[in-house]
Amino acid sequence: LGIALRSADLRTLQAQINPHFLYNSLDLINCTAIEHKVPEITTMVKALTKYYKIGLSKGMNIVSLESELEHVKAYMQIMNMRYPDAVRLAIDIDTSLLSCRIPKISLQPLIENAILHGILEKEDKRGTIRLSSKKDHAAIRLYVEDDGIGMSADRLSALAANVDPGVHNADSGGVGIRNTHERIRLAYGDSFGLTLKSERGKGTIVELRLPADLADEFEAQKNRVSAG
Repeated sequence: LGIALRSADLRTLQAQINPHFLYNSLDLINCTAIEHKVPEITTMVKALTKYYKIGLSKGMNIVSLESELEHVKAYMQIMNMRYPDAVRLAIDIDTSLLSCRIPKISLQPLIENAILHGILEKEDKRGTIRLSSKKDHAAIRLYVEDDGIGMSADRLSALAANVDPGVHNADSGGVGIRNTHERIRLAYGDSFGLTLKSERGKGTIVELRLPADLADEFEAQKNRVSAG
C-alpha cells in the first residue's frame, strides 16, 4: 500500500507539470530575451529547458545513468548562474556504466545537498563536487564527494538516522537524501540505497549503491543488439 501511494503521489505531481505549457512558456521568455538582447536570460532558459526535459523523462521513472549525469550538469549550470562559478563539478564515472538504469532524479538531490549545506556554508562559498564510480560483483557504487564544511558526528548520526526508513525525524533534515534512499530501496531491495560519511571541516561523501547486474544486463543487451 505504501509503494502504491508513493507511486500515485508521483503520478499526480507529474500530471500537474504540463510539459507543453512549461516549454512554451520558456520559449516565450527566450524569445523576449533575444528581442531585448539579454543573453544571460537565454542561457538560463536553455539550461532550465534541458533540466526539466531530462527530469520529466516523458513520464519514465527509470532512466540511464548517462541521462542522470546530463540532468546534474544542467542543474549545475543553473546553480553557477545563481551563485557565480561557486562550484566545480568533476565527473569520473566509468563509461561502461553509463547505460545502467537508475531511478530518475537520484543524483540531483545529493548534489543540491552538497552545495547548499556543504560548499555554500564555507567562508569563501567555493568548492568542488566529485562524482565517481566503482563496480564489483555485488554492487555498482556511485560517490558524491564534496569539500564543504562537513558535519559533526552528532549531525551525521541524526542525518543517517533520518535515512533509516524506520525513523521519521523531521528535525534532522535531509529530505532529499531520505527520499532518494527510500526510492532505491523500494526499487531494488534493502541491500541498496545510501550511506554517508562526513568529517567537520573536510567534507562529505554520499555512497549510492545499485545492483551490479544492472550493468551486466545492459551490457548483454548491447551485445545482443550488435550480434543481431
